[in-house]
Amino acid sequence: MILTTILLAAWLPGCCATSGRTDPPLPTDVVGWKDFEEEYAHYSSGSDSSKTLVSETIKYRGRFLLRKGEQTDNGRLQIKVLELMPPRCFVEQGDPAARARVKLEFRALSDPDHPCSYLRPEHDFNLPLNCHGLNHELEILGVEVRSINLKDGWVYLDLTEKN
Repeated sequence: MILTTILLAAWLPGCCATSGRTDPPLPTDVVGWKDFEEEYAHYSSGSDSSKTLVSETIKYRGRFLLRKGEQTDNGRLQIKVLELMPPRCFVEQGDPAARARVKLEFRALSDPDHPCSYLRPEHDFNLPLNCHGLNHELEILGVEVRSINLKDGWVYLDLTEKN
């Protein structure tokens, strides 16, 4: 019984490690705090099940590469990476915990005693941000976690602006 428990404990962590996740390469389009726009094309479903290609302009407040423990601010809003987490083993497909995750902290520098934090999975796009009114003050619509590199310890993310 003891031998079985030891073998099982040694095998289980390896099960997740071989799940096929590959850490992404370092991005080349990090701009920091900079307002910019990008075109985004996607299909929209109609009421008759038809699909139409729609093009939208997304407004960004910035695109960042932050390592665990790093923070950045624009004089009004501070973003800090609190923790990077690997995918969990044995969760249902579609569960956000099946992907790498990041815990981010947002803080208005005008009210530093009221931070808020979000735990978000990799490839989570345009998440509404609602931190003690931070999104209203700073015209932030959402957070887009583009990728997470667990080996090198960084997250690549966007802040999107209200249209």
